[in-house]
Amino acid sequence: MARYDPQLELAPRDTVARAIAAEISRTGRVDLDLRHLGKAFVHARFPTVSQTLAGLGLNLGRDLIPVQPAAHYTMGGVQTDTHGRTSLPGLYAAGEVASSGLHGANRLASNSLSEGLVFGARAAREALAVGSLPLHDGEAVPAPGANPAGLPALRSRVIGAAGLLRSGGRLHDALEVPAMPGTPGDTRATLEAANLDLLAGLLLRAALSREESRGGHARQDFPGEAPQAVHTVQTLEGQASTLTAVPVRQSMLRFSA
Repeated sequence: MARYDPQLELAPRDTVARAIAAEISRTGRVDLDLRHLGKAFVHARFPTVSQTLAGLGLNLGRDLIPVQPAAHYTMGGVQTDTHGRTSLPGLYAAGEVASSGLHGANRLASNSLSEGLVFGARAAREALAVGSLPLHDGEAVPAPGANPAGLPALRSRVIGAAGLLRSGGRLHDALEVPAMPGTPGDTRATLEAANLDLLAGLLLRAALSREESRGGHARQDFPGEAPQAVHTVQTLEGQASTLTAVPVRQSMLRFSA
């Protein structure tokens, strides 16, 4: 890590992840080494990881453990106010799926306490206070499904274009790929596949529009930060997506109950 950041392994997680990727590219492999801590301590401190690795024939306290970097946190999502309310009456969001204004351009481990417990409790109290809402009496529109068999290709396309390192060319190419083929039926699997396909397009468009590098969003063609920090707000109506850059200080919405 000394090659990449003076904070070494305590650097922000996106910096560590990109450093791991760079070292794998340079040397072919990066390993986690806990041998200096002793087997007894390691197995007692990390029992689940130890058991998982044991099933693969690896001993966490004895062996070098090969690692891969991952971008595994979401910085925001559905816009909410400070009580978990969204623009849709009766729909509440809390945790990593929500964009409450607490998220920055990077994910901080300590934020999960506020996001999960504080905002989660507020959203629950608000939902209980509002109670049930009248059902929509219009004609029901069936939700489109997609073939789950297309998910491996979708995941590969998104991580290749919008993973640890991004570029305009790869993002644009990923957006040019047609949507996953539809499939009849509304099973959980087909609906989740369709939702993931929709989310992939929204994510790729947002990443392409942000021509800077900030936190977990690293553009090789735009390595510097823009003068002003903004949240990228995306609104979808039908098949049309509208992107708006909102200054961070103004991005927390105040929805009416």
